[in-house]
Amino acid sequence: MSDSFQDVYAKYLQHADYGYPLRMPEPMSTLPQNYQDSGLEIGDVGIVDNRGQFDVLFNICKRSDNLLHDTHGVPKNFQPVQHGDVKSSDNAICAGPIHSHGIKRVLKPNKPRPVDYEFDSSTRAGAILILPHGAVSAELLSPERFRKLAAENALDWYEFARQRYGIQQLDRSLYLITGFYKARSWSLGSFSNPSDDTGKILARKDDNNPDVYILEFNFSADCRHSRGSEKSGSINQTVFITGFKITVSSWLPDPVVLRVTESQTTWTMLVCLFKTFLNRLCSFSGVYERLATISVEHSPQLSQPFHPSDIINRFLLKKNPNARVAITHDNQWMEMMKEGLTHEELLQDDRLETFLSRCYTISVESERENTAVFLQGIADGTTGSISSVVDPRDLSPELEVSDSPVSELDVSSPPTSELEFSLPTTPEPEVSSPPNSELEYSRPLTPSLDCPCIVITRIRAQNIPSGLKRIPVGFYVLVQFDGYQRRTQNKPMRLNDSGIEWEDEIPLPSRAFGKFRFTIYASFELEPMLGSGEALYTSESPAEEFVGGTYLITFSPAELVTRVPNPSLLITLGRWYSNHLAIASSGNDSDLSSEESSALVRETNLGQEALLRYHNEYRRDDLQNAVQHFECAWQSCPLTHRCCAAVLVNFAKAKSISYHTDPTSANLEEVIRLYRQAHNRRPPGHSDRPATLLQLAQTLLFHYEKQGYDESVADEIRELMTEFQCFSRDSHERRAADLLLETLERYRAVNSGDLAELDGLVQKLEDSARVPPDGYFDISQRLINLSTALWRRYEKRGVLDDLNRSLDINKQALQVLPARDPGRLPCLRTLGAALWRLFELRRDLSYLRELIALDEEALQLILEGHPEHPYWATNYKGHHAEMLEYFGNVAFAA
Repeated sequence: MSDSFQDVYAKYLQHADYGYPLRMPEPMSTLPQNYQDSGLEIGDVGIVDNRGQFDVLFNICKRSDNLLHDTHGVPKNFQPVQHGDVKSSDNAICAGPIHSHGIKRVLKPNKPRPVDYEFDSSTRAGAILILPHGAVSAELLSPERFRKLAAENALDWYEFARQRYGIQQLDRSLYLITGFYKARSWSLGSFSNPSDDTGKILARKDDNNPDVYILEFNFSADCRHSRGSEKSGSINQTVFITGFKITVSSWLPDPVVLRVTESQTTWTMLVCLFKTFLNRLCSFSGVYERLATISVEHSPQLSQPFHPSDIINRFLLKKNPNARVAITHDNQWMEMMKEGLTHEELLQDDRLETFLSRCYTISVESERENTAVFLQGIADGTTGSISSVVDPRDLSPELEVSDSPVSELDVSSPPTSELEFSLPTTPEPEVSSPPNSELEYSRPLTPSLDCPCIVITRIRAQNIPSGLKRIPVGFYVLVQFDGYQRRTQNKPMRLNDSGIEWEDEIPLPSRAFGKFRFTIYASFELEPMLGSGEALYTSESPAEEFVGGTYLITFSPAELVTRVPNPSLLITLGRWYSNHLAIASSGNDSDLSSEESSALVRETNLGQEALLRYHNEYRRDDLQNAVQHFECAWQSCPLTHRCCAAVLVNFAKAKSISYHTDPTSANLEEVIRLYRQAHNRRPPGHSDRPATLLQLAQTLLFHYEKQGYDESVADEIRELMTEFQCFSRDSHERRAADLLLETLERYRAVNSGDLAELDGLVQKLEDSARVPPDGYFDISQRLINLSTALWRRYEKRGVLDDLNRSLDINKQALQVLPARDPGRLPCLRTLGAALWRLFELRRDLSYLRELIALDEEALQLILEGHPEHPYWATNYKGHHAEMLEYFGNVAFAA
């Protein structure tokens, strides 16, 4: 039997570690409309057909009278259950391509017609998936209850499925979904070409549907793409699923092997499911070293595609002949494959058993007439590793409380970065003590089966970007207890993500009194991290509550100009039954222990604290203190110090803010020089280089506007932005770079006043304003760009609609910007000009009142020596005089 398209696609995309890939992500058209609109759900039971589409039989979490069950009913003894806590993510998979090994992306496509992605293939078989908008996810936090329910009801479920499909269709197993990844749109392809191992793959956005990419292969391949949802924003296309595979021993009679022939098929390992074929291969031990060169015809024909869990279930039933049911979760074969298990080894009992013994034990339990066999993590038994989630019904001994601190551990930083721009403010959070890298730790008491050690295995933060004063490049969580502390790794995050997750293991003391304190910190560099960053949110919880399960900590609501959910932490606790090396650090990961480094950390922390106070209250003395502390750090930092670039960026950022507040207080050329030095110290590939590039380019852009539109500066900005051409168009770095170039184009067009250029720019900026915000300064900057271009076009053409739209869009931008942010000045200036023109046209007193309020706000934002102070002071006097004249005329007329 040759490999099906789903076989090839699923096999070669399983390494992505998101679950089992579906070649047909769209919901079946036979499902109720509400199910088609939302897509697959946790609790769905069904099969994956040979096309790669999930066919839903029923859902164990829905009542028997649910619309889903109207057509075929529900199994015998059916009782709906609650699925429990679900972990979800709005940006679980970033926008862009996912592909198998042997496919390499070409970073700078060089084609006669522009392409969005180009790939070289050096393999005879592979798969690719492109998600233009990324994917959301949902995952059941504690699936143990689902497994037990499946073991109890497997025979009833199978009988129900047999009546639906017929015996010949159930040669594999049922699927019980516990998690999924869904996308709004997608494009995918797979290939298996025995005659050629090289090729080219191109992806272009569809001219008629920008939500999908058209894949082009220069060799034979299977391609599919979504049609695009008619409902805007609908996310119902399930690209990956995770769940339990449930196999009943009587479902898999050994097939009759008709013929064995040599071929170039890459997935002939499928037939190794069956004992007869395995026995016949006893004398062909060398075959496995040649990556599967056997194909088989067999009867009955398989109706479901290959799945690793089917292999494992078959092995479990073989090892336990008295068992009726075998159950395996996708996370288990995914974990073994991360440990190095290959598809070829999966089909060899001895190799499979070796990997199983490393991570799992085989457990058997009886439920009614069923005897079920399944895998259990080693830590769930008696030795090693961790139980990832503790069942709330767990009857294990509770945590004994002692004052023994935990052991010191290591951490490494991930290799990506973020930007720094301004967002709306919140009140200053409660500040916890900054991480201390000089604390001493002793090892915890040795845990045992009777007295396990409680350990934090996962921390998920939700809505932490809301209310940031400066946009950081990373975040971490500090956990403090009994005078000791541990922190997670410093992890980057896109600021429109719904959350960020750490899987660092933080053991808690065997005896603890008082409270655990959790603080979320923002950092401003990834490697090395200098200082502790900015404390965003802090909360304390009684130590005696931390004995197992999951805990939700919600922080005080932020006072923002827009309503957002409260920041929160979801903490998952596991148990250690033996000593285990964790991966959480005791404090700062910069290893800054020398005297000069300690001075750098001290001055940096003082500077960050002063800058935070400035962003909270906008007091200029706080800003001056921040500049002084960062300057002190720079003066004491040797040029060869590994934190030199971070010191330069901090000093440049503070000087830049100072210049924007009062151009007489800083030298813009010096700011540019500092950023250039930091940029030169962060070579290509450095995790913080993209942020430094954007900060330098942003400062140059400000210089371009203020210093007379020097085209040499514009050319330098364009040259800097070429480094971002290798980033995906949907990446936050590329979008920030594109917006910066868009702003540069706006400056040029507004300065030139060319109507044709302005018309083209307005159309482009209108499209840009409809792009969903990426969480940075683009929320306001896109609005400012469009309103300024509309105002300039009104000045040249006089169309009143441009004036009204410029006014409305400017007001939207001001709603986003903080009330005391000096960055409001450009908006206030354009808005003031538009209001004055409307007052001249309509002589409506409300416009004049708005103008006076704008003048007063602007004068509060700037000092008397500020270059713009005379402009606003003159306006204020003139508008007041106009008001008096207006009332004088009214009185005279009366």
